[in-house]
Amino acid sequence: MRILMLESEPGAATAVANGLQQNGHQTTACHADGAPSFPCLGMDGEHCPIDASTIDVAVAVEGPGAPDPDLASGLQGARCALRRFIPVVVVQPDAESPLSTYATSVSPTAEPDDVHAAVEQAVATPLGRHSELATDALRATLALHEVAADQATVAVTRAGSELNVVLHPGIELDEHTTEVASIRVLAAIHELDRSASRTNVTVV
Repeated sequence: MRILMLESEPGAATAVANGLQQNGHQTTACHADGAPSFPCLGMDGEHCPIDASTIDVAVAVEGPGAPDPDLASGLQGARCALRRFIPVVVVQPDAESPLSTYATSVSPTAEPDDVHAAVEQAVATPLGRHSELATDALRATLALHEVAADQATVAVTRAGSELNVVLHPGIELDEHTTEVASIRVLAAIHELDRSASRTNVTVV
């Protein structure tokens, strides 16, 4: 996976990034090594890593010296990631950190195995808002076709720049209803998120 590393203070994410690299992941950052966290690469005439490449997950490492509950400058990239619906993993979060509310998963320690597990969990976790809107669209479509819809659900996950959408109608559908449901689910997702390069739909 390609991982965007974020840190509350210089050097806080170095050991975590090294551990992720040893687990076969690629890491990148919002600024060059040793450079101030502000301005970021996207503001400094370089390519923003989120714009320039596929980011699977962002990992935010909060060092013990974080000055206050507000996002430290080195963690500002989390806002960009969240706006693109990129899963965020927080490593050893401070109890007052605003990122904890938005994290897809949390690593309780900075140990490589714990962080790796949290990253894998984040990528596998369905996107909440996407899945909710898609489920509403599926149920509405089934209701129009007089098909029982109470148990129907949709799970949407991100794989890099692609979205994987799995429809669980809870009942076997005919070809026409399946096609209409898929189209309406896709429309609901794209209304929310236009950043995906491709959307894959599967009906279970």
